[in-house]
Amino acid sequence: MHIKTLLTILILVLLSHSSHAQIKKGNIYIDPTFTISHKPTPWNPRTGFALEFDIGFFATDRLMLGFGLSSELDTETNDATTAGIRSLVRYYYWQKERHGLFLHNAFSYQANTFSTLLGLGWNLRLNPSISLESVLSYEHANPKFGDNYDRTRLAVGLAFFLNKPLRDQYESWPSPLSQGNWMIGGSTAIFDKVSAQSEIGVHPSIGYFLSDRIAVGAKLSYARFRAGNNFPIQLTIWEATPFFRFFVTPKQVPVFAFVGASVGHYAQSFLGDDMPETAIQAAAELGFGVMVSPYVAFDMRLAYQSIGRLAENRQWDFDFGFQYFLTP
Repeated sequence: MHIKTLLTILILVLLSHSSHAQIKKGNIYIDPTFTISHKPTPWNPRTGFALEFDIGFFATDRLMLGFGLSSELDTETNDATTAGIRSLVRYYYWQKERHGLFLHNAFSYQANTFSTLLGLGWNLRLNPSISLESVLSYEHANPKFGDNYDRTRLAVGLAFFLNKPLRDQYESWPSPLSQGNWMIGGSTAIFDKVSAQSEIGVHPSIGYFLSDRIAVGAKLSYARFRAGNNFPIQLTIWEATPFFRFFVTPKQVPVFAFVGASVGHYAQSFLGDDMPETAIQAAAELGFGVMVSPYVAFDMRLAYQSIGRLAENRQWDFDFGFQYFLTP
């Protein structure tokens, strides 16, 4: 009797109607998140941090299909893991005023490991196009080498819903890529080095549009991390990097793409050393951005960076963040 009652309640909840504008059919979903994971094995517990980026499409009201990218840092060994890719399904089964609940399912592949993830999420609507979301999930992993394992994950991020009312307003918004505009922003990144080290850093930046779609600026980077297993190394890294960026899309579009390059100064200081090591670093990049308000864009960037002349100092740089456009 109790089981039938519970099933009846679950069916009624799943079939409950929601008129929430964010989760309507045809909306586009963008979600950068920060994730903490924990593997509670008694003989070798592990905790890790990850940056993840998901993009999806609402196939029906409340049902979202998408895919995502991720890169994770294991704080136990501080070894780099290869970038991961995943597919995801999300069903928003309950909405009331500003709050909602959803079911989350994902299939991922990372570092020779297939994983299945099930979770329950909560969202808080901040405005018609942005929500704060958190997901508590259970993951079962099947590595190619080694034993299967389970872990729990907690993800927190901002979700952007590009719905029709928002898209209808784009033409009335000021062009963010016009001559004379300034862009001020910041991003966070995980670097995956060929030499099997990884770091997490932050990048404040400022740029100015010399002409429509052409911007120059400067970016500062700071990272501090511990790398290696047998002989741990603690590093503090600073970078000051002028950059050039060309936006390949028209200036009056809600979604833009860009290519760019940068050359700057790189310095790293080992723990206990008085004199930092310095080098010239150069990078080529490509990326895209999405306007989420008349003056704010979410963007992501993939760059290949070379520090000095040694091959082991070449690395991939994946980051995402926000840009604020100051228009005259």
